[in-house]
Amino acid sequence: MKGTNDIIKSALLGTDKFMPEPEPALLAIAEKIHAKRRDKEDAFLKIAATTLLYETLGSKPTTHSAAPLPVCPPEQQIITSHANVKLIQSFLVKEEDILLQYALYQCKKHQQILPSSLVPTLLNRALLQKKNAAAYLAVCGEAGRWLGSLNPHWQALYENTTTENVWETGDFNSRKAYLAEVRSNNPAAAIELLQTNIAQESAANRAAFLQTLHTNLSQSDEPFLQYFLQDKSGQVKQTALQLLRKIEGSAINQLYLNYLQQVVAIQEERQLLGSKKKKLLIKENITPSPELFNAGIEKVSVQKSVSDPLFWIAQVLAYLHPTSVARQLNIPEDDLPKLVLEYPQGTFLLPYLTQSVLTYRHRPWANRLLALEQVTDVRLLELADEAILEKQMEKWLGSNVTDLVNHLVQDDYRIIPNKIIEKLLDYLEKNPYQIQQNSYARLALQLPTSMLAWLETTANHLQNDYQAVYFKNSLLKMIQIINVRNSLQF
Repeated sequence: MKGTNDIIKSALLGTDKFMPEPEPALLAIAEKIHAKRRDKEDAFLKIAATTLLYETLGSKPTTHSAAPLPVCPPEQQIITSHANVKLIQSFLVKEEDILLQYALYQCKKHQQILPSSLVPTLLNRALLQKKNAAAYLAVCGEAGRWLGSLNPHWQALYENTTTENVWETGDFNSRKAYLAEVRSNNPAAAIELLQTNIAQESAANRAAFLQTLHTNLSQSDEPFLQYFLQDKSGQVKQTALQLLRKIEGSAINQLYLNYLQQVVAIQEERQLLGSKKKKLLIKENITPSPELFNAGIEKVSVQKSVSDPLFWIAQVLAYLHPTSVARQLNIPEDDLPKLVLEYPQGTFLLPYLTQSVLTYRHRPWANRLLALEQVTDVRLLELADEAILEKQMEKWLGSNVTDLVNHLVQDDYRIIPNKIIEKLLDYLEKNPYQIQQNSYARLALQLPTSMLAWLETTANHLQNDYQAVYFKNSLLKMIQIINVRNSLQF
């Protein structure tokens, strides 16, 4: 455009050397500017502003001949209460993400959505926070899907959710998420999906897709997984092997059980006064068959002080169901953890028993292991009775407090019993920096309302040193979060 180019030229050379000529349509206005100018610079600035405004607004509007926009379908779910909407709006404005995620969870749980006025904001949040995108989309209702159809960026969010065509058209992450959901709801259907085209996937994708089969793993999966033991990729073969080892009754699992029967026995020793005591007997002089090593058992011990035969037995125990082990050794299930601990190198075997408990979700052994001071794997707490957790709290505080808090924080926001949270907060009062402020805030959402009085009393009695101030601020934030949580109406 000549007008714009002249303005740039005049700005570079100065008004003494060059003065821009106005557009023909602006001659009358330019004459008035020159007539009332204070100096050349004043005229230049006014002509430049007028020219740029003319070039911006003086063009003819473009025409749009597309078909009329489709009508947004009616909502299928109820919109949450006005009070809830006001609170959620404040969470969005104040960036209160912990409370926002809680409110979105409750909306989804109670099959409620948010009004359409908030939907664009939520969809933009979903674009920025991909890991939480599903939570945002769940409360956008039909308005979200309708707006998504009009905006390619928002549409991509819905294309990556678990819909029927994702397996054929989605990206890797959306396909994996879809497969995981199918596996949770219909294990056999997940196998059928994989059978269709997994052979054409890359090795990394094949291994990742197979990992989803850890959910609802059963003996019916064995024929499918056996095929991947011949895969060209070592990663894929190892993934399939790990799954087969965990299937009770599979050929590999049975191989492990047969070896255990050969090398482990329960011996009864006569004690004083004629009583008998059971004792674990391990025959380390029996060499396994080559098939055992081909089935994933490592040959060389990970510790110099532990013999290879004991290491073989430990690995086998890690993949056998506690019930199968007890049946094979002809002892009550509860007896083995105690017998293992009494064995000279029994503490070496404890982590492998723990792996078995976690694999097969075996609560009796979890409770037995947690009672042992030597066992400090916080993952066992997922299986423990509440009374066991309360009794064992001191063991997890200190070096394990972060793991303990991560265990207590649950996606379903289940309420933490008073006695457990009181012991935790008593410890944190003396060691407040062990967890971050966000962890205090997240814990608050799972505290019973009855804890409010305890929190307020504790906060009011704290001193003014730096450590106490940090803890006091954490408690005050927890009180605020509990009160806001209680204000939500579901």
